[in-house]
Amino acid sequence: MKVGAHQKKWNEKCDLLLEYKDEHGHCNVPTKDIINGQHLGIWVDKQRGFYKKGKIPEDRIDRLNEIGFNWARAYVSWEERFK
Repeated sequence: MKVGAHQKKWNEKCDLLLEYKDEHGHCNVPTKDIINGQHLGIWVDKQRGFYKKGKIPEDRIDRLNEIGFNWARAYVSWEERFK
């Protein structure tokens, strides 16, 4: 099956999120965080927004669930952001 450019980009961000989780122990990327030149925090927020609106495909929901994605916006304390 040929993967389209949009899906390929989504997969790359999901892989980057998995790397982030491996390093930080969670998927709650602060919105302002840029990882490897990618606005990962914004991407994470967009996935939550799509989910809330029912506009994210089931296969993407499954993939994010597999890595322990938190669909609710998580509160991260000021101190935690600077660890």
